[in-house]
Amino acid sequence: MLRGVHIQLLAWLFASSVFNVVAFAVASEIDDVQNAYPQNALSLEAVYQNSFGTDGKGNFALDGKPHRILSGSIHYWRIPHAYWEHRLSMLRDVGLNTVETYVPWFLHERFPGNFSFQGDLDVEKFVGVAHSLGLLVILRPGPYICSEVDLGGLPSWLLREDGMRLRSSHQGFLAATNLYLAELLPRMAPLQYDRGGPIIAMQLENEFGKFGPDPKYMRHLHDAFRAHDITCMLMTCDFGTPQELDRGSEKGALPTVNFGPQAWSPAPAKALALLRKFLRLTRKDGQAPLMVMEMWAGWFDYWGEGHARVETEAVVGMMEEALEEGASFNLYMFHGGTNFGFTAGAHMMGPGKDYTSFTTSYDYDAAVMEDGRPSAKFLPMQRLLRSYHSEEHKARWPPLKEAPTPPPRRGYGRIVFTHWSPLLTCPAALPDPIRRGDPLPMERLPLHPGSGQRQGFLLYRTNLTSERIAGKFLELTRMADRAQVFVSYASATANASGEVRLAGKVMHRGGADSNLVSRQMGAAPSRKMRVTVPQGGARLDILVENLGRVTLGPAEQMHELKGLLGPVTLGGSKLPGDWDMYPLEMEEEYVAQVIAEGCWRKLPSLDAGAPSPSMPALSPGGSPVFLYGTLHLSAGTPIADTFLDTTGWRKGVVFINGFNIGRYWERGPQRRLYVPATLLKEGANHILLFEQEGITPSPKPLKSPVECEELGKCDADAMFDGPRWVHLFGKPQFSKTPQMSIPYM
Repeated sequence: MLRGVHIQLLAWLFASSVFNVVAFAVASEIDDVQNAYPQNALSLEAVYQNSFGTDGKGNFALDGKPHRILSGSIHYWRIPHAYWEHRLSMLRDVGLNTVETYVPWFLHERFPGNFSFQGDLDVEKFVGVAHSLGLLVILRPGPYICSEVDLGGLPSWLLREDGMRLRSSHQGFLAATNLYLAELLPRMAPLQYDRGGPIIAMQLENEFGKFGPDPKYMRHLHDAFRAHDITCMLMTCDFGTPQELDRGSEKGALPTVNFGPQAWSPAPAKALALLRKFLRLTRKDGQAPLMVMEMWAGWFDYWGEGHARVETEAVVGMMEEALEEGASFNLYMFHGGTNFGFTAGAHMMGPGKDYTSFTTSYDYDAAVMEDGRPSAKFLPMQRLLRSYHSEEHKARWPPLKEAPTPPPRRGYGRIVFTHWSPLLTCPAALPDPIRRGDPLPMERLPLHPGSGQRQGFLLYRTNLTSERIAGKFLELTRMADRAQVFVSYASATANASGEVRLAGKVMHRGGADSNLVSRQMGAAPSRKMRVTVPQGGARLDILVENLGRVTLGPAEQMHELKGLLGPVTLGGSKLPGDWDMYPLEMEEEYVAQVIAEGCWRKLPSLDAGAPSPSMPALSPGGSPVFLYGTLHLSAGTPIADTFLDTTGWRKGVVFINGFNIGRYWERGPQRRLYVPATLLKEGANHILLFEQEGITPSPKPLKSPVECEELGKCDADAMFDGPRWVHLFGKPQFSKTPQMSIPYM
């Protein structure tokens, strides 16, 4: 009997015309599959009242009655906690009964053993708010989550250990994972459904079939969850291919699939058919519920590409097809939120592939927009879902009496910068240096014992020879992700304030993305640049930016260090001498120090009604600068969500009252950064902009973004060169580059 099942399974896999792969390389690996998914952990007979499981007939069962999971993804850390109830109320009002969320390990344990579960990271409170609204919860604690965040949600301090193998049974990784789960899971255990809470299921890992196999690792996670009193249903999720379902599934956990309307994704019916066949061949009774853990209801944006759009008809059609198949699903995302600070990650899908980083906005073209307003998808989704609600569902989850009121938003006009301060020549802007004979990557710096540098920028500084050198090539042999190279010719002293020249810019590993940067920004597609050193020497500054660690890709790409990763050579010879390294993580304390002690110089005033003067030459050579301005809100002024327009600025980071609201980049598509009202206050609001490209004089009169928007008289892509201000508008905006529009297949 067993051999007959094995033959059927192999025949199905070999016959698959969709993938045309040998999904199971050796027959001996199949011997464990027949017993891989026992019914006892999930059957109705094994559970009690106030329980969630399956009924043995292909359905989920809630309190002993057939149940369909209608879920949507909301990530608590991407939303100010003051807005959680509003966003969750919208999820319920659209007709969903469950919320799914990831748990980002890298934010909860920024330094080894130092955990945080407060404020926007209070996952227990988030689950409690969902419970108060009658919603069920699916929790996905990882340890790896993907989610387009830095290193897929894994803390970067894991990379300090030589030989570390992420997402594996490597002892160092398991030891760190054990400590994380030991802190998180006991907090979640009392919130499970069988104990009166809303959590009906948790997920082991995430899309591991694309990364694995490592059966020992998956078994370890399963046993760790159970050891910490997690008794709820466990799930796994993978793309709908035979080989990935096999590699990513685990005994005692329900397999689920991910898909969307993209051309490379299986169509819903095909993916669900593959899942149904897989379950039939690997479960004793052949019966298990069909669950789509990620039904992609939108998509994310990369810097330098068009703004992603997934048509409403595509999403609603996909939902309807899954409902007709009898499947449960989770809409990813229902509400995307924001990659505040430096939390966004990057993709590099294999050796030689382009490195592409994600935008600050995680709007995702979802049913609820970044600032909490319903998009064009909301009402069509609501109509469809309510037409499929059972009487049981209507009784348990009646519609809200009134739809949640959209949060107020408004524009606050022009914020004029009044002062500027350099980075490279200002002692207050540079922390104490770390000196070594060779440059170190961020992760290997002796910072925050046991953690290294997590994010931001790293400035490398050394002195060039006192001999005159004419036109030799300076080369950064290996580095990640983006470097600006400056030579100061006035002096080689530690804080020389003489002439600074930009020698060149380098983007990651070269390749197509680097060539794109070359066209847009003058960055070198190679790692070489010609420099001249005068008699008496010069100072070399290399500012390297971490644009986000790879969140999805092969193992060797995820084990990626940031900064200078190899020697710096001049004329083919390694530069001699020591290197001073200045880690710039740009946390709130650093921002406060720059505001209080920066080398501030006053900018010319802007008289009301007078023509807008050009920006003076603040930073010869395009070296980075800070700019400071204030938004004053008098008593009684409505405080509402707003969007900071960065049109005319080139590349950098913005801080509102010390909080890092994220990156901007002239490459687009994002033009405005979301500023939730929770960051603003009555009185003076401090606006600090870190402009990496410096400021040069404008060759022509400037017009403000508000003039362009209201009068329609400006070419927004060409009009701005060296602005003096930013604007706060009442709505988001993306560049008018061609959109990525995905029709329904």
